Amino acid sequence: MDKIFIGLAAAALLVGALFFPRLARGATVKTFSDENVAVEPIIQGRSPVGLRNNNPFNLEHRNIGWIGEIGTDGRFSIFDTAENGIRAGMINIHTKMERDGLRTIRKLIQRLSPAFENPTEKFIQFVSRELSVAPDQPINFRQHILPLSKAIIQFENGQQPFTDAELQAALQRTGRV
Repeated sequence: MDKIFIGLAAAALLVGALFFPRLARGATVKTFSDENVAVEPIIQGRSPVGLRNNNPFNLEHRNIGWIGEIGTDGRFSIFDTAENGIRAGMINIHTKMERDGLRTIRKLIQRLSPAFENPTEKFIQFVSRELSVAPDQPINFRQHILPLSKAIIQFENGQQPFTDAELQAALQRTGRV
């Protein structure tokens, strides 16, 4: 019985190392919580849908034809790489800010995360705190996109596993810098 348990535990560690290499290398998982909202990190070996879909902004599928979009899970787009998913999320934010004039954290998050299905006010407060910007203060895409992306990814997934270099690479590919 002990040999079976040890074998199963070893197999679980191997599978985890194969499917979650960042965590296997000892990376930390950053989480947040407050009295009303608790976003959990990986639970029992399952990563959040945004990370499984390489879509950390949780973009809903809209037939836009994003670079690297390879399908949908029924609601959210699935990308071939996290970089392509991050790139699409950053372009989406740029469009909301420039075309739609949503240049405050409050206006942006209200559009990205409607209150009928999300804790929108908690999302706004979290992003504002992370950026050290008041919710109704205008923000600038070039100045704020990296910390804004980190905060949105963190809130959407309960973790923000991407390095600054990975986020910067996706940003460079947006053509919006």
